[in-house]
Amino acid sequence: GDMEQWQRFNNSLLLRGAMRISGVYPEAKNIVETIAGNPTKYPLIDSNDDNAYFWWTGSSPYFEPWYNNKRTRDDHGFFDTFIEHLLTMEDPRLPVIAYPATTDGEYRGYVNGAKSTPSDLGLYSRVGKMFRDNPAGYTPFYKSCETYYMLAEAAMNGWNVGISAQDAYEKAVRLSMEDMGVEEADADAYLAGKGKWDNTKERIWWDQWVALFKENWEAWHLFRRTGIPTSD
Repeated sequence: GDMEQWQRFNNSLLLRGAMRISGVYPEAKNIVETIAGNPTKYPLIDSNDDNAYFWWTGSSPYFEPWYNNKRTRDDHGFFDTFIEHLLTMEDPRLPVIAYPATTDGEYRGYVNGAKSTPSDLGLYSRVGKMFRDNPAGYTPFYKSCETYYMLAEAAMNGWNVGISAQDAYEKAVRLSMEDMGVEEADADAYLAGKGKWDNTKERIWWDQWVALFKENWEAWHLFRRTGIPTSD
């Protein structure tokens, strides 16, 4: 019922589409600069209050899908690339995104596509409480942090988007952390530590990949376009 919210969603999707084809469509630059250059005419989803989330009712049959899956099985764990990246980066979103393994309390992922089933499922992390344990949870369609990751990339392209790449990146990280309930001090420590801005698109893309958790189709498009996450 709020037309401005729909307008924000529409403009944000246009920004997403333009950035997705920016490597092969020169006109994408004009689209992005037009949107970013006039926030009054083209408001974007730029705060977590505006996130485009579909909230499930939490009663049968309208349970949040990951919760509904968990009701009858518990054999979906994380793959190793994701968990190892979060551990390496000392990312404070890890305890929100994943449970530690029940066997030894460590965060651990399984080799994606392995030929054999793990001998002990308790050795592998499960999806965290925020994302799997709420029958009335949400399915995300667009997060405010995405806006700033994309503006950071656009700024790295030399495009005029009204914000520097570093400021946009740091804003994106803080929005992602806030949305996951991470303390501000932990976000500060991450941005001063392993997640510190290094003036590369790879830093943007790796963090964007983490922030897109549960928005699986967007993470897949990011991988197809950028090669992040790499396999090494």
